[in-house]
Amino acid sequence: GVKALAEVILLLTAANILDGLTSWLTGGSSLSSFGEELAKFGPYFNDYYQSIKDVDGSVIEASANAAKALADMTSHIPNEGGMIAWFTGENSISKFGSELLLLGSGLGLSNASKKIFKNVIKILPDSIPIIIDGDGLSLLAEFRKDKVLAKFVSNENKNCIITPHPKEAAKLLNTNVEWVLENLEEASKNLTDVYKCITVLKTHRTIVNNKNNNSVYINKYGNSALAKAGTGDVLAGTIAGLVAQKMDLYEAAKLGVFIHSRAGEIASKELTEYCLLSSELSRYYPAVIKELIN
Repeated sequence: GVKALAEVILLLTAANILDGLTSWLTGGSSLSSFGEELAKFGPYFNDYYQSIKDVDGSVIEASANAAKALADMTSHIPNEGGMIAWFTGENSISKFGSELLLLGSGLGLSNASKKIFKNVIKILPDSIPIIIDGDGLSLLAEFRKDKVLAKFVSNENKNCIITPHPKEAAKLLNTNVEWVLENLEEASKNLTDVYKCITVLKTHRTIVNNKNNNSVYINKYGNSALAKAGTGDVLAGTIAGLVAQKMDLYEAAKLGVFIHSRAGEIASKELTEYCLLSSELSRYYPAVIKELIN
């Protein structure tokens, strides 16, 4: 599967394909010639399909939700040149990708997933912000019996945000969910102290703990629509999108939580708390931002 995906990526980045796409987008070639070039992708798409057809759909959905929220939050940054500039290399999309990491949403818990997770955090420079969510949190909780993970956890210089819900928090703290639910603020502080990072403890009143000065933000917005599967992935992507715009990590975490929860309230007025889907949530971000501006 990895080999097939790599081949697709290599083909996508081939100079002749990019030249063809750029020419077609700017009116320099016909649709038929573009189609001839696109046809070269066929065998690779088939290989890729064969490699992922048995993947759990929830894993793909989680990754897609986080990615969509991140894309929505960064739709104007750093793509200064628009679509054409992306193909012709006139903006900073590659630099953007090297300066931010959202890890864990839809990653899975297989041995291959564990290897990927460990390899990433092992080589990650302290200067690159990392947001760890979803399955990444379950893998991180194994630091007590893994030297690579233990080294990452003990590093006080890393720029890291973790976004657990109570069950994940219990695993991270090696305790039970009941204790976490009864001691939310203490649990959030303990997570920050143990993992040397900013904590976003997702509950009906999400708590954000800063690692440097023990400041705490308790969110007062949101509703039951945000308790559905996938909304946590959207929150992680939202925070990542703000971090990508060079916000301070703590401020990005607080603002991301607010935008996410307030969007849930606004969306529910139109779609109801029962019917709102996680994939629809980021469509209401502009309304929240408009409120903030006004």
